[in-house]
Amino acid sequence: MSQAEALSSAGGTQGIAFSLSDVARRFRLGEASGEELSFVFGEAMLYCVKPEQPGFMAVGEPGAGFVPMYSSEIALARAEGECEWFAAKGVDLVPQVPEGYGIVLDHGSDAEVTLAAWAIKRPWKESTTTAEEAPDAAD
Repeated sequence: MSQAEALSSAGGTQGIAFSLSDVARRFRLGEASGEELSFVFGEAMLYCVKPEQPGFMAVGEPGAGFVPMYSSEIALARAEGECEWFAAKGVDLVPQVPEGYGIVLDHGSDAEVTLAAWAIKRPWKESTTTAEEAPDAAD
């Protein structure tokens, strides 16, 4: 039984502690499945800089750019300083990442993890791809 199945059968995440950045790192190393990463991202509250226009603050150009997302208000403040921000559950936020952009979780920290947005979205479509099966997922 995967961690996601265990959490689901235990009634969700209530009472179970896990670290979004830890699971993302484990996925990148091929030690966690896409399903686990998807579940954790989907349930996690993600924090982003609020740009002047609706959407995301994206860094770089499509194909090589990323959207910084943070696992906590503290991680956001450490990286971005005082700024306008918004937060939403990953299940609502990640599918809105513009095509051609990846996600950097906790940008600028020792726990920074870079992920291709498809690596997170795809498991929500019932895929069980792991980083080992999709080596470009962390590029």
